Amino acid sequence: MVKTMQVRIRGVTDTALFVEHAKEAKEDVIIRRGKFCIDGKSILGVLSLDMSDGVQVEYDENETEFENWLRRFEV
Repeated sequence: MVKTMQVRIRGVTDTALFVEHAKEAKEDVIIRRGKFCIDGKSILGVLSLDMSDGVQVEYDENETEFENWLRRFEV
Protein backbone atom coordinates (compact mmCIF):
# COMPACT_ATOMS: atom_id res chain seq x y z
CA MET A 1 0.00 0.00 0.00
CA VAL A 2 1.23 3.47 -0.87
CA LYS A 3 1.46 6.28 1.68
CA THR A 4 1.78 9.97 0.90
CA MET A 5 3.26 12.91 2.74
CA GLN A 6 3.29 16.60 1.85
CA VAL A 7 6.82 17.96 2.39
CA ARG A 8 8.86 21.09 1.79
CA ILE A 9 12.59 20.64 1.25
CA ARG A 10 14.92 23.62 0.81
CA GLY A 11 18.53 23.63 -0.24
CA VAL A 12 20.78 21.39 -2.26
CA THR A 13 22.17 19.59 0.80
CA ASP A 14 18.75 18.49 2.07
CA THR A 15 17.73 17.57 -1.48
CA ALA A 16 20.80 15.36 -1.88
CA LEU A 17 20.08 13.75 1.51
CA PHE A 18 16.50 13.11 0.38
CA VAL A 19 17.76 11.23 -2.68
CA GLU A 20 20.22 9.19 -0.61
CA HIS A 21 17.46 8.14 1.80
CA ALA A 22 15.10 7.41 -1.10
CA LYS A 23 17.73 5.16 -2.69
CA GLU A 24 17.81 3.07 0.50
CA ALA A 25 14.08 2.35 0.11
CA LYS A 26 13.32 -1.04 -1.43
CA GLU A 27 10.25 0.24 -3.29
CA ASP A 28 9.72 3.29 -5.49
CA VAL A 29 9.69 6.81 -4.10
CA ILE A 30 7.67 9.18 -6.29
CA ILE A 31 7.51 12.97 -6.03
CA ARG A 32 4.44 14.73 -7.42
CA ARG A 33 3.98 18.43 -7.98
CA GLY A 34 1.16 19.57 -10.21
CA LYS A 35 1.35 17.63 -13.45
CA PHE A 36 4.93 16.48 -12.82
CA CYS A 37 5.88 13.06 -11.48
CA ILE A 38 9.57 12.49 -10.60
CA ASP A 39 11.53 9.43 -9.47
CA GLY A 40 12.70 10.28 -5.95
CA LYS A 41 15.84 8.19 -6.44
CA SER A 42 17.06 10.34 -9.35
CA ILE A 43 19.22 13.28 -8.27
CA LEU A 44 18.80 15.01 -11.63
CA GLY A 45 15.04 14.54 -11.54
CA VAL A 46 14.72 15.82 -7.99
CA LEU A 47 16.99 18.82 -8.66
CA SER A 48 14.82 19.74 -11.66
CA LEU A 49 11.81 20.15 -9.37
CA ASP A 50 11.49 23.02 -6.90
CA MET A 51 10.66 21.22 -3.66
CA SER A 52 10.73 24.39 -1.53
CA ASP A 53 7.10 25.22 -2.37
CA GLY A 54 5.92 21.81 -1.24
CA VAL A 55 5.54 18.48 -3.01
CA GLN A 56 3.73 15.23 -2.39
CA VAL A 57 5.97 12.21 -1.77
CA GLU A 58 4.61 8.70 -2.32
CA TYR A 59 6.32 5.68 -0.77
CA ASP A 60 5.52 2.14 0.35
CA GLU A 61 3.94 1.80 3.79
CA ASN A 62 6.72 -0.59 4.84
CA GLU A 63 9.41 2.09 4.42
CA THR A 64 9.21 3.21 8.06
CA GLU A 65 12.84 4.35 8.26
CA PHE A 66 12.39 6.60 5.23
CA GLU A 67 9.09 7.89 6.60
CA ASN A 68 10.63 8.74 9.98
CA TRP A 69 13.45 10.66 8.29
CA LEU A 70 11.01 12.45 5.97
CA ARG A 71 8.79 13.69 8.82
CA ARG A 72 11.24 16.54 9.57
CA PHE A 73 10.16 18.15 6.28
CA GLU A 74 6.43 17.53 6.62
CA VAL A 75 4.16 20.50 5.92
